[in-house]
Amino acid sequence: MIKEPLYMDQHGVDKLDEEIHRLKKEILIIDVFNREDTTDRYNTGAEETIRRKEILSTQLTMLLKQRARVIITKKQENSEIIDFDDIVAVNYLGTNNIVTFKLVGGDGNINKDIKEISVNSPLGSAVYKKHVGDICTFNVKDKEYTISIEEKLDLTSSADVEMKQSR
Repeated sequence: MIKEPLYMDQHGVDKLDEEIHRLKKEILIIDVFNREDTTDRYNTGAEETIRRKEILSTQLTMLLKQRARVIITKKQENSEIIDFDDIVAVNYLGTNNIVTFKLVGGDGNINKDIKEISVNSPLGSAVYKKHVGDICTFNVKDKEYTISIEEKLDLTSSADVEMKQSR
């Protein structure tokens, strides 16, 4: 099974590479500083160290597989197209629920003032490279959602700032 590519901007790739580096470093530290005899079945510290290294190795393997799928993209200069770092308002059709978010090329953070949604998420991939006015569908856990891209906001504009704050 071929995995789909992961689209990231350079910032997202840098964060992924930093996490890979951190995991490699932690595994190396375990290897260097914990060369005790791990065959002693009463050595619970060694057992815990082995378990921790296995967890870190599994995480590292997963991130390295993700890194192999990464396609680094740059923001397009075309202001008509939804792209990285754009703030987008979408309307969930049938509910009139309007959601505003920033499309990012790494991991999103929904705890920010303006929610960040990854381009690799179902919602993010539905709006990526689309235009205002487009109708898009995406699936989450066997449920299909249909949205309309209402607008691209410019938060340097006071009118758009007021509109965002009212949502």
